[in-house]
Amino acid sequence: MRKDLISEMIYEEDDEKVKAFLAECDDDELYVFAYNYTLGNGFDIPAVIINNPCCSLSTALLVFYRADGYSFLLDKEADTDLLPWHTFVSDVYTRIINGDYKTSNVAFVPPLTKVQLFKLKKQLNKNEEVLITAIDGKNYDIDI
Repeated sequence: MRKDLISEMIYEEDDEKVKAFLAECDDDELYVFAYNYTLGNGFDIPAVIINNPCCSLSTALLVFYRADGYSFLLDKEADTDLLPWHTFVSDVYTRIINGDYKTSNVAFVPPLTKVQLFKLKKQLNKNEEVLITAIDGKNYDIDI
């Protein structure tokens, strides 16, 4: 894993350079990058991550939750003024539910409290359970 390069790319201001880097990453690196990336900078970079053919289910779920997927799950039909956010989260949600991402060696535990998990279990259907199910594997929750 190229931690030093990931760290450098997290703070890189040239988005095209970051996108080129992410296009060459394997899933482990995509996950570590997404774990450390601030989504307040927009959805262009996260879109590159979820569209990378190496992106696994764990990485897609991480991006989904980092983009406040929990709020989306509480009210998928919400009329929102946050159109770019809603479009992005809805796309990731649909791709996860459709099985577009495969599991890998990367672990993921949904970042939900017991209360949040309880609420979602009452609300989600069988196909959506993938969104609240932990995935076994190597823990790449690495702060850079």
